[in-house]
Amino acid sequence: MKVSLVSKWTMVLCCLLMLSACSLFEKEEEATEGSIYGMITDAVDNKPIVGAQVQITPTGRTVTTGSDGSYTITDLPVGSYKMQVSAVGYVRDSRNIEVIAGQQASGDMTLQRTSVNTKIGIDKSELNFTSDNQEQILNISNLGNIGALNWKFNSIPEWLVVSETSGSIAIGKTKAVVVAVDYTKITQSISTYLILSSDDESVSIKINVSKSGSSEGGNDGGSDTDGDGNDSGDGSGNDGNDPIYGSEETGFCGPISFDSNYKVDFVSCKRNLNEVLIQLKVTSIGADRTFRYYPSIPIAYDDMGFDYRPKVKVGSDNSYYEGYYTSFTFPKDIPLNMYIKVEDLNEESTKFPRMILKFNDEVVMTLENLIWAK
Repeated sequence: MKVSLVSKWTMVLCCLLMLSACSLFEKEEEATEGSIYGMITDAVDNKPIVGAQVQITPTGRTVTTGSDGSYTITDLPVGSYKMQVSAVGYVRDSRNIEVIAGQQASGDMTLQRTSVNTKIGIDKSELNFTSDNQEQILNISNLGNIGALNWKFNSIPEWLVVSETSGSIAIGKTKAVVVAVDYTKITQSISTYLILSSDDESVSIKINVSKSGSSEGGNDGGSDTDGDGNDSGDGSGNDGNDPIYGSEETGFCGPISFDSNYKVDFVSCKRNLNEVLIQLKVTSIGADRTFRYYPSIPIAYDDMGFDYRPKVKVGSDNSYYEGYYTSFTFPKDIPLNMYIKVEDLNEESTKFPRMILKFNDEVVMTLENLIWAK
């Protein structure tokens, strides 16, 4: 009986030791892991960044932040990790983080916005007016992220009424501007462009004005394409935009609109395969003047509906101007050659109904109905 009793207690003791060992093993196993929890926010306004990618190495695990900018990474072995965070529109950043057994490490991070210049956003690239619809609303937005957008309209026709011609818009904000046509000052349909510019770029808004009751009305006896509100046409098909300079050998050009301090003469418009080269002679009248060239706005529209960004050079320079604010000087009363090059032209294009170039803050050159030599 004594032996049997000892054996029984021995078995009980062994079971207790085994249970204790299992419990210790489980505790030891639990203590080898931890987790990371954090919030990813914008460094400027401290708002949460949704959809940011959080990756830790050396495991390579990646998670995405939720609608509140938070994320959690669980079941991480104890140790040191490198956390990298990236998001669209933000500069990638990283930091080291220590995971402690049984604890939740803080992985909060703020991201700096990518350095982007103030950028103009418009909700319409074309405004259509009729006698029944004489007013439109144009929404202007600041799509950049480094400061206020200072904007203004350039060379507004006298028949076009704009509620605000300039202003400043904060990051991410939108300004509604009312654009209306004064029908008492026009006598025919008009198609022109309104230029909206900022410190870094410019955009063009096409303005279509129908003299008839609807934008699809018939021919009302001629249309104005230089935007002055006066009909050069006679109702016989000549709309005032027919070529007035050049020949079959040199190519043709319609009206040229530019600063009155300069005299501009058309020389030639020639095509070589998918490239068109236009030559003008430009003279500064009565004084030396310096121009800054804005390559963001130049637009050439072909007759197939495509638009292009022309390049410009002046005088005997070998290279065309493509950089922002490139400057060149026109000496007093001395004509200089200006070359305008358009590349990658559509094969079926036959002419440029309109071309727009911007110089300085408010000086815009427009060339109508450019037809290259055959």
